[in-house]
Amino acid sequence: MTNLNPKRTFYFIAGETSGDGIGAGIVQELRNNYGDEVNIHGVGGPRMTQAGLSSLFDYSQLAIIGFTEILKHLFTVRARMRETVEDIVCKKPDMLITIDAPGFNKRVVQQVKQRMGTDAPFCVHVVAPTVWAYKPKRAKTFAKIFDHLLVILPFEPPYFIKEGLACDYIGHPSVWEWQHATVDMEGFKRQHKIEPSDTVVGVLLGSRMSELERHWPIFAATLGQLAGSIPNLKTMMPVPSHLREWVEEHIEQWPTPVILVDPMHEKYAAFKSMDVALSKSGTVSLELALAEVPQIVTYQVTALSAWIIRRMIRIPYYSLINILEDRFVFPEHVQEECHEDVLAPALHQLLSASGRKSQLEGTR
Repeated sequence: MTNLNPKRTFYFIAGETSGDGIGAGIVQELRNNYGDEVNIHGVGGPRMTQAGLSSLFDYSQLAIIGFTEILKHLFTVRARMRETVEDIVCKKPDMLITIDAPGFNKRVVQQVKQRMGTDAPFCVHVVAPTVWAYKPKRAKTFAKIFDHLLVILPFEPPYFIKEGLACDYIGHPSVWEWQHATVDMEGFKRQHKIEPSDTVVGVLLGSRMSELERHWPIFAATLGQLAGSIPNLKTMMPVPSHLREWVEEHIEQWPTPVILVDPMHEKYAAFKSMDVALSKSGTVSLELALAEVPQIVTYQVTALSAWIIRRMIRIPYYSLINILEDRFVFPEHVQEECHEDVLAPALHQLLSASGRKSQLEGTR
């Protein structure tokens, strides 16, 4: 007898922390609305796992940034790509939902459609590639590969609609999260022994191991320069679970007392506890802005990656807030300027009453 009400099968692929958060929200909504009437498979992180996804492998293996950095991990990435494609073909999902990580996801979807033909799932991509910043021809490529695109920035749909790709603006997930966040500040400060006299500098190193290893010594030296002139200085680090062991092994050499927090459960209270932040460029800089934390935005990749990026990029900003505002709301010190001799004075100025006031007024 034919099953008249088969379960719908969804397959997700998220390759980094921000995508894991978006995917978790979608998985949770599917579970809330359809319960056991859906099968959910794919590749994701701890938040998607908590929402009900059993990940095919550790998603952090896909969280690689920079051109030369990717070359070092090419064998692993290709192996995971083959494994993912095989799993999708085996699971035969009704819908394939890929989130960010456009290089990996684009190739997976291409191979799935080649393998499955007319039986291929409906393919939805969430978070558009930044065609407005570099490589605008990617819009046409995406239109040939995907069936629908969901974007998080209001100016993005026209780039893809003109190429024939159905596209909807859904808003930025960080804004959704902050609108519904609840924070127990007193309990959080009690738990982490944060006193009123403490000065708390947030250090946001990134969610990829390559980012952590590259930024760690620079950020440590920056805090070392500040430690002598600012009393009761503490560092607060939100560290995802897959990086926690590495951080704990290296933390003894950090120049200030360090408060490690779990970004899955303590992120909002942690951000609200920071006086200023030293942040790598990315989604976290927007989250800090939403929490009204004054910040310095910085980033560093290999010299070769930087050389390539600078010849491709078409905008003068790296931080999302600066891009949206088309001005330097937050100072950006990237690549050669991602150095303690630049970052420490900038943070010192930001810790002054006038520095904090000037930046906070610029974000409103």
